[in-house]
Amino acid sequence: MAIHKIIKIHGLAAELGVAIQTIKNFEDRGILPKAQRDSKGWRYYTPEDIVKIKALYQEEVTKDYRLSKKSGNKKSPRITNIVLNRQ
Repeated sequence: MAIHKIIKIHGLAAELGVAIQTIKNFEDRGILPKAQRDSKGWRYYTPEDIVKIKALYQEEVTKDYRLSKKSGNKKSPRITNIVLNRQ
């Protein structure tokens, strides 16, 4: 019997280095896929979900960074200080 570690939204937020609301906003905007829900309605993620979400999130961060550079924005992109490779 395989035991799957599940991660709740606060764990994902910590893993990505962002606020919980950022994850919810990205879900609402369709940038990240909707999370699975438990019987109480709480969001949860499997390790496989985390890998996919990190890749999608990194893609969004890269796109945002390129857009900010292209527009000549001297300020940092709206998403900064992201650590995606925590072990």
